Amino acid sequence: MMTALRKGIFNEQDEAQEQEQESLEDVVARFRASTASQELRISPPPSPEAIAHLIEHVKNEQPLSPSDVAEWNKRWAEVSAEIRGIDEEDDVAEGRGF
Repeated sequence: MMTALRKGIFNEQDEAQEQEQESLEDVVARFRASTASQELRISPPPSPEAIAHLIEHVKNEQPLSPSDVAEWNKRWAEVSAEIRGIDEEDDVAEGRGF
C-alpha cells in the first residue's frame, strides 16, 4: 500500500516538473490555441436600427462652444491632477515611491 501511495506522489511530482520545464514558446502556443476562436466580438452585434439611430444622433450633434471647451479642459485637468495624486499616494504606499 505504501508503494502505491509513493508511486502516486511521484507521478504527480513528475507531471509538475514537466509543466515547469515547458518552454516560453510552448506556453505562447498553448495560449494562442486557447484564444484563437475567442476574437473580440460584440455579442450580439448592434441592430441596423441601433446603428442608424447612433449615426443620426451624432450627425445632429452641435460642436462645443469655446466656453464649453474651456470648462471641459478645466475639469479634465482637475480630474487628471486628482488621478495623478492618487497614483503617487499608491506608489508611496506600495513601496514604489519617488
